[in-house]
Amino acid sequence: MTRQEALTDLNKGMWYLQNELGLRIFYGGRTALRYDFNLSYGVLHPRQEVVFYDDPVPQWFKDHNWAKTLDYDYPKFKVYYFPNNFLPKNIAYIEFPTEHYDIWMSSHERGLLETIYLIDGYEAPFDVCCHMDIASELNPDLLQLLLENCTNNRVKRWFLYLSEKYGHPYYKKLDLSRIELGTEFIKDSTNMNEYVKKYNMDVQIDVFRRYNDDLLKEETELMAQAHKQIYG
Repeated sequence: MTRQEALTDLNKGMWYLQNELGLRIFYGGRTALRYDFNLSYGVLHPRQEVVFYDDPVPQWFKDHNWAKTLDYDYPKFKVYYFPNNFLPKNIAYIEFPTEHYDIWMSSHERGLLETIYLIDGYEAPFDVCCHMDIASELNPDLLQLLLENCTNNRVKRWFLYLSEKYGHPYYKKLDLSRIELGTEFIKDSTNMNEYVKKYNMDVQIDVFRRYNDDLLKEETELMAQAHKQIYG
């Protein structure tokens, strides 16, 4: 495959980077979840794709107008690139067959950790919770390895907090004593938050709303008041 051919389709391009150039560049986060496990509730043709990299992404690849190439209806379609500087480099990838070529991407377990990593500034906490809510069938051994070697305490605490909240069976199989969580307080970036003592962190209110009966009652009453003011 030539570079010119690689630029005719994003999946072809990813295959070219991985196989012709030997670069460790992968679909990750919600893109990997959508392709492999259908855990992303986005539309069939997404508005963005998420790529993580160990090796630098060639500038010609990053500068390419993929929205025009893919002929999407979304002129603002964009590929987002993030360095993998918090997870081990050699585990939790899968080879997935796309329409054109088999390409490597993050596994279910790794992809969920990546979405949590992107909460601050890219992913909405509510969206991440939607992914986590249906992610009950995870490999606890692979998760153990990822969490033990993850260098981002915020990612580990968020993942464990949500796993416990949703009551996923793999959570009870994890050896938490081997997962270093740090001791620093992790503050949420918004004002609407709730302090979680067990993990010494704030979480956005939308994350725990469904578990708080008082908040649900208050929200229902506010909606009823607003409806009455509008419609009488």
